[in-house]
Amino acid sequence: VLFVLEVALLLWSYLATGRRGPGLVPRGWAPTRREIRERLGPKEDFPLAVEPPLKDLLQFCEICNGFKPPRAHHCKECGRCVHMMDH
Repeated sequence: VLFVLEVALLLWSYLATGRRGPGLVPRGWAPTRREIRERLGPKEDFPLAVEPPLKDLLQFCEICNGFKPPRAHHCKECGRCVHMMDH
């Protein structure tokens, strides 16, 4: 019984993983103002209380012509930026 349960979980995990995409970043993605503020922390930590520009906070992909979220990389095979790229 335990063996059958383990095999069923293995097959379910395999099929669930195969049906999902690689986690592509949407074209033209940019964080919202709220996401930027949450990531930066309180304004008191900034000199002169000025927020840094977005291009200084995130990497920009020249090929996709958009910002990349943290831990995203451009995949030459997919031709897109991918979250947590594993290939």
